[in-house]
Amino acid sequence: MLVFDDEPALADLTDRCQQALRHLPLDPVPLDSLHLTLLRVGFTDELTPLRADAVAQAVANQCGGLPAFPLTIGPLAGSRGAIRFSVTPWNGLVEIRRRLHVAVNGALNGGPRVGRVDSFRPHVSIAYCDHDLPAAPVAQAVAPLRRLAPVTVQIGALSLVVLRREGRAYRWQVYTTVPLTSEARTSSRRSP
Repeated sequence: MLVFDDEPALADLTDRCQQALRHLPLDPVPLDSLHLTLLRVGFTDELTPLRADAVAQAVANQCGGLPAFPLTIGPLAGSRGAIRFSVTPWNGLVEIRRRLHVAVNGALNGGPRVGRVDSFRPHVSIAYCDHDLPAAPVAQAVAPLRRLAPVTVQIGALSLVVLRREGRAYRWQVYTTVPLTSEARTSSRRSP
């Protein structure tokens, strides 16, 4: 994942949009849980600590020397299942996902294979809808919010996380952080 827990401009934009959408039956993403999922590795009951460490090392080897880069987050978009920000440019993210795919599948060596590289659509969700909702009210509510100025964030690390669902929100514990510089490769390791 890319986590955005220290991006006040993104949190402010998200809060503004969530407040404008509060009349819709949506589950807002907590501001401290904003993220961009790059790749799902596996379920915790399938991934032993030894395999998790192998994945972490492979990801550090594949991605640890990449340069940090900016992302533009916005404008807002909506669908029946989620309200989300578009993210650009995709080039760096697609390359990271390709490298993650190679690293993770290599590290799992016969374990569960992870998703396809070409199905990736980068976005940052700000609300989810877990029931049928007509598209018209969502489109009407999102339309004026699409004119809000996007924000730029600097991506300097990848976070390998242990993801869980708490109520109607995703929460995680960082397992390893992989800096996108040629300096230290991994830090902050915790057991899954």
